[in-house]
Amino acid sequence: MLSDFYGDYSKTLAAAKQEMEGQKIKLKEDETDFVCELCGRKMVVKTGRFGKFIACPGYPECKNIKKFEKGTGVTCPKCGGEIIEKKSKKGRIFYGCNKYPACDFSSWTQPSKEKCPQCGGILFVKKGKKPSLVCQTEGCGFIKQE
Repeated sequence: MLSDFYGDYSKTLAAAKQEMEGQKIKLKEDETDFVCELCGRKMVVKTGRFGKFIACPGYPECKNIKKFEKGTGVTCPKCGGEIIEKKSKKGRIFYGCNKYPACDFSSWTQPSKEKCPQCGGILFVKKGKKPSLVCQTEGCGFIKQE
């Protein structure tokens, strides 16, 4: 049964190898708004063995790369920077300021774009059976049920 299948399959495979010889498959890359400082091209998102990163599309000539940061669109309460999604050494997701060495804001819970009506702080997403938005400002304790 296997030889019946492979007889026809090997002919098709050999024909495909001859037709595809010398051709490379080009994958579509996601373009970003960032411009390469070295050559002026628009940078693209690529995936490597350690995850996503931003790189210049003119690789052999220009080897400029940057770290890929997944933004949340929420401003940092300490410095006004953007809160981004990060991973700990053990792979657990946490949220911190993109101006890290200067600003030390971090949180295990996901921030939302909504502001607390009582104190004006950030509301954080509390997951579980009854998801809600919770203000973590000391002394506030506001909870909004979803």
